[in-house]
Amino acid sequence: MPSYSHYIDSLLQWGKRNCRAFPWRKDISPYRILVAEFLLQKTNSEKAVRAYEMVMQQFPDVRSLANALPGELAKCIEGIGLRYRTDRMTAAARAIVSEFGGVVPDNMEALVTLPGIGRYIASAVLCFGFGNAVSLIDTNTARIIQRYWSFSIRASRSREDKELWEFALRLVPQSNASAYNYALIDLGALVCKSLRPACDYCPLITECANAINNQGKARSAIKRTPASASTFPK
Repeated sequence: MPSYSHYIDSLLQWGKRNCRAFPWRKDISPYRILVAEFLLQKTNSEKAVRAYEMVMQQFPDVRSLANALPGELAKCIEGIGLRYRTDRMTAAARAIVSEFGGVVPDNMEALVTLPGIGRYIASAVLCFGFGNAVSLIDTNTARIIQRYWSFSIRASRSREDKELWEFALRLVPQSNASAYNYALIDLGALVCKSLRPACDYCPLITECANAINNQGKARSAIKRTPASASTFPK
């Protein structure tokens, strides 16, 4: 059985040395995280940086974004495509102003009622904007959990697998949740890739079920089942 303490400690240590330094990870607020997550949809993180900086310069808070004129926001993000995001971003900002007094909601139930916001963006806002210990499931984080813990994803899309979300939540440390999730995201983007993962550079390799199986060091890894709740600290 893979070790929870090894998993957490190794990820956090790796993150301290290797996590990427994006602007939305430095000057943090729920609004900034919300904008960043809209821009990161189907977009390479490095490409989103310039668009993010332009949006923040012209629309520094949710009220200014809610009052954006047609075309103003589109000009800021034209370099990354998917212009439908402009409608979603301004609609979400207007809803925040009209329904929540201009304050980004701090709970899942309210966040997912906003235009263009699903469980992933809402979770990112809660974790990175408010510091809540919640899980984040995208293709990168799902891949690591699947490989390390030998977890079987049953849904056609990982983000739609309820059991995966629940399992991932058990892994999130109550403290350092932001650092943990950023490390998980970046490890998946930089090391544990879908094709040709750089296993030799992975901090989790010594107890990764997938790596052990591939290396032929433990035939029993093939028969492993996902960890139960008892694996994790109470």
